[in-house]
Amino acid sequence: MLKASGIGRWTIYDIVVKEDFLENFDSKGMSCDNSNSNHEINKILSTISGKKRVSKEQMEATILALCLIKPLSKFELSVLLGRSEINVRIYTKRLTESGHLELRYPSLNYDIQVF
Repeated sequence: MLKASGIGRWTIYDIVVKEDFLENFDSKGMSCDNSNSNHEINKILSTISGKKRVSKEQMEATILALCLIKPLSKFELSVLLGRSEINVRIYTKRLTESGHLELRYPSLNYDIQVF
């Protein structure tokens, strides 16, 4: 859901996520309702939650740890990490080019990719 603030061409839109997003996390048929998975995700996210600035190494390690639990898209990663999708794309592109992260569907466009 988008929340608008401002008027006319100066309108800014923010993505509003329901509070129960993590509890009912579902990515195109890949359910993550398992409480053990949610506990692992929350534990990983606790290392960076509430921080505006995180080191490059810590963010990359967090993305890798999250993608080990289940395949995630850039949008899903951005919601979980509380970062913009553009910011997450920088990290995922660097990780895929270095060989640390693999594309789930190599034939798909990078923008709709799952890692």
